[in-house]
Amino acid sequence: MTPEGLSTIDQVLKYLELHIRTHPTTAPQQGTAASNEGIRAPKTEGPKVGLDTTEREWNQFIHNWEVFKEYARLEEWVDIKYHLQACLETPLKNNCIDNGLKSWTSKEDMLKNVKKLAVKGQNSLVAEVKFFNIGQNRGEAVNNLLARLRGVASSCNFEVKCSNCNNMTSYTEQMLARQIVRGVVDPDIQEKVMARAGDKGRTLTLNEVIT
Repeated sequence: MTPEGLSTIDQVLKYLELHIRTHPTTAPQQGTAASNEGIRAPKTEGPKVGLDTTEREWNQFIHNWEVFKEYARLEEWVDIKYHLQACLETPLKNNCIDNGLKSWTSKEDMLKNVKKLAVKGQNSLVAEVKFFNIGQNRGEAVNNLLARLRGVASSCNFEVKCSNCNNMTSYTEQMLARQIVRGVVDPDIQEKVMARAGDKGRTLTLNEVIT
């Protein structure tokens, strides 16, 4: 049965062809203003972390993760959890799954638990012995010495519980200052620093030692 006013199929087809020519359809544009908001698809993968990670490597991972999270505009927990899992190397991810990954309900909770599984146990005494054996090499800048000391200090247990607030307080900066004075090659510089401390009547801060 043909539409009213069109007696044959040929007339119907000609009518449809004329309709299409006079009313061209346009394909919907992909992407809207809304689609450009929210999560931005990362151009690169997030940082990776695996088993037997050192404390220093973990701190570097956290720094790189925060940069990646800000770039990718990750705010919702479901997105953060997805991308954090993608950062875990397979053996570590499997360990996390075995230790209740599904029950972790916040970024802080997840990072705390991942760290427990990722960072290898290390006797802080071993790290401290290594720390106190670090000295300045001939021709080495003090800032380079400081960087090497910081790398080892991150694995040392330079903390003490505050008697007032019961919180753990780090004294790493003080230990860095002392070891720089102890490890510097030039004895004249050592004497000058110690003399300055005597004049002030107190222990010098790290910034005072290296300037």
